[in-house]
Amino acid sequence: MAQKQPGYDDNPPVDYEVRDPEGEGKRKITVTRRIDRLLYMLEHGRIAEHQFEAGRRLQADFEHMTVGGYAVCIGVAGSPSPGSNLADAKCDAMDRYMAAITSAPPITRHVIQSLICEDTDKSLDQYAIRAGSDRRQIMGLLIAGLDALAVHYGLATTGSQ
Repeated sequence: MAQKQPGYDDNPPVDYEVRDPEGEGKRKITVTRRIDRLLYMLEHGRIAEHQFEAGRRLQADFEHMTVGGYAVCIGVAGSPSPGSNLADAKCDAMDRYMAAITSAPPITRHVIQSLICEDTDKSLDQYAIRAGSDRRQIMGLLIAGLDALAVHYGLATTGSQ
């Protein structure tokens, strides 16, 4: 088995279980995230607890909507929509993800999607360079986006800090 590469501060990668999308506790997936950006920002005082929780909820829905193997059910007898190519749990995750993303200001959406869900191994600096922007500006957009997500999820009534 390959040795896991260290993440931020030379800490080992973070392993966590993705909740069972069917709610029956039969299937669990362990996800390894080498750079846990949200946890790093929380521990270093860059984001608040409600922003952290909002980011985690978005990550969970993103992971559920992108998982393919166990989330596919084609024409299962007794399912609410026989013949569909996606399980209801996956479709629900897609709906929740899109509702959350569209609740954020348009200027923050790509930053949130890239840094919180998709490019979790890229640093903020790498993203800023690729976006042709400044690290502080990207961090400001990320915080504004996390604030909007927190309001969407009912974790906060207005922006933080």
